[in-house]
Amino acid sequence: MKMFLLLCALAVLTPVYVQGFCDTTQGWYPNSSTGKCYKVINLSMRWIYAVRECNKHGAELAFVTGPQDMAFVRYLAKYVYKVKVGLWMGGTDIDQAKAFYWINGAQFPPYTSQYWAPGQPDNFHGKEHCLQLWGSDSGLRNEYLFNDAQCSFEQLILCQKLM
Repeated sequence: MKMFLLLCALAVLTPVYVQGFCDTTQGWYPNSSTGKCYKVINLSMRWIYAVRECNKHGAELAFVTGPQDMAFVRYLAKYVYKVKVGLWMGGTDIDQAKAFYWINGAQFPPYTSQYWAPGQPDNFHGKEHCLQLWGSDSGLRNEYLFNDAQCSFEQLILCQKLM
């Protein structure tokens, strides 16, 4: 039932993009090598509400499409936004624990294994099904790496949209 509700929510909330535009006056940061813009929404909320919030901005929760993309996301989190706790990103394993896929339906490519914090994903207590990018308060060795977290946690959001 939970999966059905999630899929219904995502189907209704499919983002609409305005291509070729990245409004830096509204806090969007362009990455010309990937053709995407990113923005941290400075509101703490649960993962499913984060999906909706990104859609309000004509975007979706961020997902990584390659090493340049990940480097840019980590740079923004660490140096631009100085994220302390964590950011919601567009990954989930709601269908099967530890089998993460991106919000656009694509499975995590093999290269993403290097971006997980040590020992992650671990599905702690069987309750961690949403992807977060850990912030600087997580400990130096885990800084700005992926972690699976409880979807009910409230944290900031990393949105993306096409340029």
